[in-house]
Amino acid sequence: MEEATLNIIKDKKQKNKSEDASMEFDEYLDEMGGMSRYQIASALTVSILIFGSCTVTTMPVYLSATPEFRCSFSVKNISNQFHLKKDITTKLIPKTSSKEYNSCNQYILNGTSCNTTNLTEVCTGNISVSSAVKECNRYDYDRNVYTESITTEWDLVCDRTILKTLANSATFLGFLLGSIMIGLVADWFGRKSSMLGGAILATLLSLATAFAPSYNTYMVMYVLFASTSLTRYIVAYTYVSEISSKGRRQEMLLFVSMIGTLGDVSTSIASYFLRHWRHILIYSGVISILYVPSHFFISESPRWLLSIGQEKSAKKVVKRYCKSKGTHLKKEKWKCVLELERLKRLESKKQNKYSTLDLFKPVHVRIITLNVMLSWFVASMVFYGLVLNIGNLAGNPYINGVINSFMDVFACIGTIFAVKKISKSNLLACSFCFTGISCLTSMLFRLQGFTVTSVVLAMMGKFAAAMNYKLVYVITTELFPTILRGTGLSLGSASARIGAILSPFAIMVQDKYPWFMQTVFGSLSVIAGLCALAYPNTNNIKLMSTLEETEDFCAENMPKLCQRKKTANNRRFTSAYLPSDQSSIEETTDTQVELEDSEQIVIHDC
Repeated sequence: MEEATLNIIKDKKQKNKSEDASMEFDEYLDEMGGMSRYQIASALTVSILIFGSCTVTTMPVYLSATPEFRCSFSVKNISNQFHLKKDITTKLIPKTSSKEYNSCNQYILNGTSCNTTNLTEVCTGNISVSSAVKECNRYDYDRNVYTESITTEWDLVCDRTILKTLANSATFLGFLLGSIMIGLVADWFGRKSSMLGGAILATLLSLATAFAPSYNTYMVMYVLFASTSLTRYIVAYTYVSEISSKGRRQEMLLFVSMIGTLGDVSTSIASYFLRHWRHILIYSGVISILYVPSHFFISESPRWLLSIGQEKSAKKVVKRYCKSKGTHLKKEKWKCVLELERLKRLESKKQNKYSTLDLFKPVHVRIITLNVMLSWFVASMVFYGLVLNIGNLAGNPYINGVINSFMDVFACIGTIFAVKKISKSNLLACSFCFTGISCLTSMLFRLQGFTVTSVVLAMMGKFAAAMNYKLVYVITTELFPTILRGTGLSLGSASARIGAILSPFAIMVQDKYPWFMQTVFGSLSVIAGLCALAYPNTNNIKLMSTLEETEDFCAENMPKLCQRKKTANNRRFTSAYLPSDQSSIEETTDTQVELEDSEQIVIHDC
């Protein structure tokens, strides 16, 4: 027993010696003096790609916009038939049970003999409420706000409204497809190649979508185009994170996030001047290709190069950083970085595989996982639902779009300051509840005719919804252990995509029931806010590595209402929750071993 213990101590000393001789890449960048001008220039270059990728966020609002419309009448000598509505068409269009004019039906009449002089006498003289009614075959649209959208080009109104809803959902179906592909693409081909391929592919697909001859072709092309939006954003965001020093990383990521928001704002501004869905898609394609010329001035991510063992290529990139900083590569320190990276690669090969099911085995982690899925689902559904609802708000849709996009910037800044004063879990709960109250009160004021107040409340709801999205991402990252963090984020992201895909359908129902959408969004937000109180406080915690750590942390820090009673058989997380190939491994607790010279060494858990 003593010999075995001494061997453990010897191995521990060797491991500590190896760790002392190693250095994290972040530490090396700090030794180098932080970020160089070249790294900052690379981040600025990549922000062009992020700008282009975010032009897709608000785009469905203008691509599938539905202006005022009515049945098209065969009337001679009338160049703009829609604007007959005020003086003549009120006599030609039947009313609904709520006494509103029905845009999808018309009275049966012979309009071939009508003209500008005798239109009222000949065509409407014999029409009464009891006259026969038929569905419209063609429609006339008010083109003062939108020159052409897919709705007006392919008549996606009345009984074809579901096709417009599916077109809006195609955006989020593309996001889902992109989230599935991005991990493999970025890890196989690298960050730089993935960004270049994404920019070129986005341009080609946006142009292909812009020239789509039919609705079916448009749907296929647009799903593929939308998938490139998320892939470009995530790869570029990851690249900036990996080349930034520890001290400047938060600033750089905040900066590129704001650049992305400006890309979203630019869509509303460009749509105001272009006003044609094909031209808007071409605009997005042109913006995407602007990244390509500057791409060849940046280097691959040195972290990715080190992770796949390309040490010589990584060294060349770091030398370029040093040259821009006016320093030289410190060979001894660099060897320490390489040593640690080799240990990480070796460890990753030995690491046991975990699955999504492991998140549902420990009781407290199961509660957190289900809560994370709900938070992501509601946050995404409400966020994108409020984005797509811009066209239904009172006022100019283009101005509403710009204000709506700027809410993301304010939410980002507000979150940074708020988390310093209040725990993230409580802040998320308050933010969700604020979103819900804003949506519900906005709906009530809208039904009472207070349109300006309704719009203001809707914008406040969008601000809180954007904050929800940012907070739930951070909380998910902090709560799940390293071995399952990617799995937890993927599960949350999948839930978010489902919520986003469903949001256009809630808006569709709103056309018949004006109270429905915001009631659903408001109610779900309040429920998610109350459930968010179950999250433990994650402010200033050290990221957990194992599932055991997460279970114990949640059991001790979740609200008492959510805690499972500790029994003799359930006092700590047990090996029953570990993968089967680890269930027979004994847990190593902190042990003090007394040597002959009275030296004590504490052996900690790995």
